[in-house]
Amino acid sequence: MRVSNFFFDIKPDMPIKQYVLALVICFFYGCLVNAQAETLYVRDTLRVNLHPAPNIQSASLSVITSGTALKLLERKKWFFRVVTPDGKIGWIRNTYLTPDKPAILKLTEASVEIKKLQTQLKQFEQNQQTQDQATKTLQQSIQTLSTEKIELQNTLESIHAHAEQDFLIKLKRLDFKILNLHSVVWAVIIVLSLLISGFFSGLFWYKRRVKKRLGGLSIEQF
Repeated sequence: MRVSNFFFDIKPDMPIKQYVLALVICFFYGCLVNAQAETLYVRDTLRVNLHPAPNIQSASLSVITSGTALKLLERKKWFFRVVTPDGKIGWIRNTYLTPDKPAILKLTEASVEIKKLQTQLKQFEQNQQTQDQATKTLQQSIQTLSTEKIELQNTLESIHAHAEQDFLIKLKRLDFKILNLHSVVWAVIIVLSLLISGFFSGLFWYKRRVKKRLGGLSIEQF
């Protein structure tokens, strides 16, 4: 059994030995607890009176509800001298107090923690929605860029195809011009050859005719 629980179980009709033992334990334990500034709580489903003296017959200084945290100052028989959160000092019966947080206080703290977690969950969901929207926007941007990339590739391929086609057409025209130029050159060469051949043939024919008229003498002999 815990010593603190033993305090709460003290009864007025206890045997003398147990009563004396309880007082001795209370004295030493009270000195230790006072040095540690113990915090006590009003038990569940209670509304207790704060008295100016360690006597329930004394006037009530204040009514304290369940779950209120009190600072322990002194122990005296079946009463604890405490300080309330608003600074009031008085006595309360020890059976109404416990060093453990009562269920109502734990429930209140749990409710606060639940609200805190719900707020964090809501913020997380909002952040998740924002991230999802950002991801969706990014995916749309990637899709748009991919489409533009495909269009640019198609345009570039079309430009290359037209450029190659134009180059082939120009090359064919150039080949045709070169071929025509070669034909013209060969035609000129043939004409010149014919002219030269005709010239020398005519010259030879003329010399032969003159020689025949002169009786076998050539022009160079005169």
